Amino acid sequence: MLLAIAVWGGSFTATKAAVAEVPPVLFALVRFGLAAAVMLAAQAVTRTPLRVPPGLWGPVIWVALLGTTATYVLENIALKYTTSGNGSLLIALSPMLTAVGAVLFLGEKLTWRMAAGAFLAATGVALLVGADLTHTGVGDAIMIATTLVGIVYNLISKRLADAMPPLTALTVTFAVGFVGIIPCAIVEALWFPGPWHPGLASLAALLYLGLGSSCLACWFWMYALGHMPASRISLFLYLMPVFTLVGGHFVLGEHLGVDTALEAGLILAGVYVASTR
Repeated sequence: MLLAIAVWGGSFTATKAAVAEVPPVLFALVRFGLAAAVMLAAQAVTRTPLRVPPGLWGPVIWVALLGTTATYVLENIALKYTTSGNGSLLIALSPMLTAVGAVLFLGEKLTWRMAAGAFLAATGVALLVGADLTHTGVGDAIMIATTLVGIVYNLISKRLADAMPPLTALTVTFAVGFVGIIPCAIVEALWFPGPWHPGLASLAALLYLGLGSSCLACWFWMYALGHMPASRISLFLYLMPVFTLVGGHFVLGEHLGVDTALEAGLILAGVYVASTR
């Protein structure tokens, strides 16, 4: 589990480096084309049945479109306009926003921990986004939208983890999600063409993300969902921004100072307080 979080933490840094050389949606398309091909090969080698149980095709399609298509199209675009550290910290809001959403839409009781946690995290986000609003505001807003998409994805993917082998679930969702990215990439190429000068950074990022982040780390995550309590798994998510902030500083030269540590601390403390009992 910790390995998956470390790899995912580095994925923000790798994506940020890649989208400086290639269009963000096209990069997502190539990444998940590679990931789907690798998972299909693993499916064949391990002779794992590529079968979706009756009644699960609906959730599979939703998980693919939300967790692969929407999440990575939005995330890649966001990282073109914000830092990898900001992106990781905003994604880390997911557990708290899930708890708040349960109060607003499912009628669950608002506790003092939720209220206090939401206040702490909101303060951290305001400081983080407001610190460089001119340069990162657009990207931060898109990343918050990505986080909201992730909340729905997490709720649905738990059902798949309980009903399908992790390898099969990932193979099918990556393949369907890859197909979903195709029209987005066409729209990008026709109306929002970006720079196209792929180099060593984008190639290394593709291998890291397509094989490590999308395949191995996601497999570890799906396996953990089927064998560990969701509440315990969510605690590991608090470590992801730490890996991203350190990686962004040393690899991309992003700012990492006392102010960043304060903002990160407020956000992670708020998320922890709001999403635990």
